[in-house]
Amino acid sequence: AAAAAAAGGGGGGGAGGGATPAAAAAAAAASTNSVNSAAAAATVATVPSEREFRNMATQALQALYYLCRVSPSRQEKAAFAGVLPSLMRSIEEHGSLREFATPMFFDIVRNCKGMRAVMWDYRCVDFLVHLLGDPMCAAGAFDALAVWVSEAAQTKKVEVILQRVANIERIKQGFQQARPTHLEGIMESVGIILHASDVVNKSLGASEPFVEALLLRLQHPRVKPTLRVLLLKGLISLFKNHDRPQHMVAKFHLARVIERLRNDPAIMVAAHAKQFDFNL
Repeated sequence: AAAAAAAGGGGGGGAGGGATPAAAAAAAAASTNSVNSAAAAATVATVPSEREFRNMATQALQALYYLCRVSPSRQEKAAFAGVLPSLMRSIEEHGSLREFATPMFFDIVRNCKGMRAVMWDYRCVDFLVHLLGDPMCAAGAFDALAVWVSEAAQTKKVEVILQRVANIERIKQGFQQARPTHLEGIMESVGIILHASDVVNKSLGASEPFVEALLLRLQHPRVKPTLRVLLLKGLISLFKNHDRPQHMVAKFHLARVIERLRNDPAIMVAAHAKQFDFNL
């Protein structure tokens, strides 16, 4: 308004009626300050509360989840756009967003092999190993690790992390604490890891707590035959790759265990037990 008045005053024709340069500058500055103040006030007025922000975040992540659920190409775009840290944070917070963040994170790790460099930047292998200790996430984490370590170009990088003493302990912990409904899927993933990486295989075979946990599951009377076969395959793989296989036989009384399994009423269990060759 001051600027308009100054402009109008300039049309008075008299020497005294025109605005001085200093007055015009002051009027322009006042106008700019008014606009900035109004914009700031509008911004403050539209900042959502924490509750509103959480609601919006939930809706956004839920929409993203459904957009990406059956589309690896969209999952890859989401990873490229930087969604991984947000998913990892949502999983760690154990809030309402975890329901959508967890499966989406596992889908991206399994399906988006072109985004491995991005995943390494965010230390996703370490995060997956961390999730092995969470019974709610262990099955998905084992599966994602099995896919990743099976890629020929990735095996050496992944196994360097998996073979660390603390991480072998986490693998054992995840296996021990697995829910009965998840155990078969977890053992399938463990079998893939054992097959893909001799380094991890040897590290797990040298871990007495892990071998003991496997044998405990294998000899449990309520374990169904399909799972016993997977456990037996895992034991055979550990034995074949062990640096001291005969020490393993004596330490864990494998001759007695295998003899019992060779007489198992389940034909497929007995058949696999008969393939166990002690003469290595």
